[in-house]
Amino acid sequence: MSYFSLSFGFSRNRKFFSVVKCLLVAAVTIAPVAVLAQDHDVVQMLKRNATVFAIDGNHGAANRQDVYLWNEDENNINQQWYEIERGGGYYSYQKVDTEYCLDGGNGAAVGQNVYLWACRDNNQNQHWLKVDAGNGHFQLVKRNAPDFSIDGGNGGARRQSLTLASSNNSTQDLQWFFNVVTQGSNNQLASANNTDAVETDEEAANFLLQATFGPTEQSIAELRSLGYSDWFKKQIDTDIDWYIDDAQRAEANSVSSMDRGRFTFNFWMEKAVYGQDQLRQRAVFALSEIIPSATNQEPLWRKTQLHATFKDHFQVRAFGNYRDLLEDVTYSPLMGNWLTYAGNMKANPVTGSQPDENYAREILQLFSIGLVELNNDGTVKTNNGEPIETYTQADIVELAKIFTGLYWAGERFGAYPGQHTRLPQDTLPMEMHNEFHSEGAKTFLGQTVPEFDDGNRSISSALDIIFNHSNVAPFIASQLIQRFTTSDPSGGYVSRVATTFNDGTYILPDGSRVGNGERGHLVPVLAAVIFDQEARGSNRFNNNNFGRSWGKIREPIIRLMHWMRVAKVTNIDTLTNDINNPDWRFGQQPFNAPSVFNFFRPGYVAPNTLSGDVGLTAPELQIATDTNLISYLNRMSTFVAHTAEENPVFIPSDDYLRERVLANTDSAERLTNYLNLIYTANQMSSETWQRIHDAIQAIKLPPQTGERFEAQRQRAMVGTLLAVTSVEFINQR
Repeated sequence: MSYFSLSFGFSRNRKFFSVVKCLLVAAVTIAPVAVLAQDHDVVQMLKRNATVFAIDGNHGAANRQDVYLWNEDENNINQQWYEIERGGGYYSYQKVDTEYCLDGGNGAAVGQNVYLWACRDNNQNQHWLKVDAGNGHFQLVKRNAPDFSIDGGNGGARRQSLTLASSNNSTQDLQWFFNVVTQGSNNQLASANNTDAVETDEEAANFLLQATFGPTEQSIAELRSLGYSDWFKKQIDTDIDWYIDDAQRAEANSVSSMDRGRFTFNFWMEKAVYGQDQLRQRAVFALSEIIPSATNQEPLWRKTQLHATFKDHFQVRAFGNYRDLLEDVTYSPLMGNWLTYAGNMKANPVTGSQPDENYAREILQLFSIGLVELNNDGTVKTNNGEPIETYTQADIVELAKIFTGLYWAGERFGAYPGQHTRLPQDTLPMEMHNEFHSEGAKTFLGQTVPEFDDGNRSISSALDIIFNHSNVAPFIASQLIQRFTTSDPSGGYVSRVATTFNDGTYILPDGSRVGNGERGHLVPVLAAVIFDQEARGSNRFNNNNFGRSWGKIREPIIRLMHWMRVAKVTNIDTLTNDINNPDWRFGQQPFNAPSVFNFFRPGYVAPNTLSGDVGLTAPELQIATDTNLISYLNRMSTFVAHTAEENPVFIPSDDYLRERVLANTDSAERLTNYLNLIYTANQMSSETWQRIHDAIQAIKLPPQTGERFEAQRQRAMVGTLLAVTSVEFINQR
């Protein structure tokens, strides 16, 4: 028996897969620790009534090290502090190039010293509320002792100590001017990687793991050649490959309604694997999980052009404005059918019927503002310790009236559209039938939509109210971060992306600016997500600190697309590739969510796990069931480990030509290094690397040409399968 056969003898062993699942969970189960602040604003704090003096942290840093006043010099690193947002208006101040923060000590008393202490996220002795004292000056009020503020003493002198004093807004000894030395919150790559150049293949591969459907040798070389900023601009400028064009070409050559039901998913795979606009395609997929829909809606699943049009909305708006995407999906007949508001009518006093509330509830809860009020950093606003709800049932009742009177274009209101052939209505937005639209003004979220002659104006006004809610920026920012980079982002990361959402502009690593300045413009938001220092800095790999809570489980379908990109599969458009079949059990069928809540919830915390015990969110673990894990590994063994004759689904180009070339060198080390780079950005543990290396090495390369060819293929497939089922491939950092 060949090593290849032996290596998959365990593929049906449930105990093995239980171990795999434990490893998968463990990959994101480490307790969160202090947020490193290299990307935040660097500030200098000047005393209001002694502006020639600034807060100075002394040389070096240690617990209980004195903090005092010293002659103001913004180039003096001892006077430079990272400003770290903690939510609710509170900040920590971390001394630049150290791990120490301004600390007010336990409790509070007049004259109590302020000093340095090792930074910790949850140490409220280091949390300071910035209270506006006028003219750009602020008091710093201690979070767990709100009657006390940082006091610089009378006047100013060298080595004058900082202490706590009773808060008094009129006392200038307690007031500080914040001189921003370096902007980090919306800037380029910041101190740890202050360059547009991509220095190594590993750095390129890691970025492409986050921003695309996975790196290949070609995409790594392209990124290194272009640099971050030009790569980003090239992605933004890439033309759209339209789903509607694909659908029309395919339907012209097909008479089977069953085939039609599979078309658009095959088109999605083609774009994910071969599309040059990889950033757009990842954004499309991410947005489709924030605003999910289902392909298998009866009787609409065979309506290829209907589904193509819906997907194209996401292609257009991925680099457009989120407000426009909300409008597109609101008028989509696919969404109208799924959330039951196509044909929604005004109240009937005779029958007692009321407008359908389904879409009104979901557009608020899931597509825009969520259930509770949020600070800009994504933390929950509270009143007397209780979360503040964003809306009430009364708001839903009123908003439901807005979404009345819509129906398929060109159809008599309420007439069910044809199952297969109703074109061009499938490609058109729904039309307003004002006679079925609720009259009168509607009030929700504390604002009123006046009565209009045209219900479309009511919808536009309502969407403006929803879009301009303060929750939208942190709500969408958090989820985009989760879909691209990390499942449990820090408040600072969320705040920076949310601020970019509101500002509509971002400075790329090369200093150029993207974004048109419109709130909700997604181009700068995507840049803020993938270029943030928490996403690019090396600290996320440091398991003794920040890296222990950084990263995400890669979604099963993204893992499959990554392998397909590397393998250059040749038959994506074959209708036998029916991954939409539930029997595949990947836990995901793109654009075919099991419910309006997507495949997993963004706030999911896995129960009975180490990650759950410390409160880490890990959405993808919601679909990391025993069944899905086993199915993923078995499916990947089917794809990776068979020739075209053995399995006609997803045939790798030339049966792993590139891997075979490496195998031909008789160097298991070279092949293992290649797999490590391409699939994990060199994040394999030494143990994983060695196991893959040894498995490859165990397959000897005989001198005979035919036998050597087969051994090379075995080496390539064994190494690849072990790589794409490794914990490091499944867990992205």
